[in-house]
Amino acid sequence: MFDYEKWKEKYYNSRVIYIYNFFNKNDFKILEKLNITVEDKKYTESEYDVIKFFLNLYYSEKYDAEEEKAYMKSLSEINVSQEDYNRLFEIFEKIDDQFIYNH
Repeated sequence: MFDYEKWKEKYYNSRVIYIYNFFNKNDFKILEKLNITVEDKKYTESEYDVIKFFLNLYYSEKYDAEEEKAYMKSLSEINVSQEDYNRLFEIFEKIDDQFIYNH
């Protein structure tokens, strides 16, 4: 049986997701252009989801409904290439595999 209280406690309070070492100097520059800050600390799943939310605002394939497209942001407006963005997206997929889907 699903224990909601246990899940909620872990999701909001358990600092187990360490993502800082996944990125290089160039990645941090791109994240800054995306207005995303990654600190040298462990994150809760909730905090990590917020970071991914802001990254996903630029992911056009994910937003196919018209109301969702209204919230999308343009990579070209902030001078970030699709290639650089895709690299960051792949890094976050690796983080997901290690910390989110593998426990």
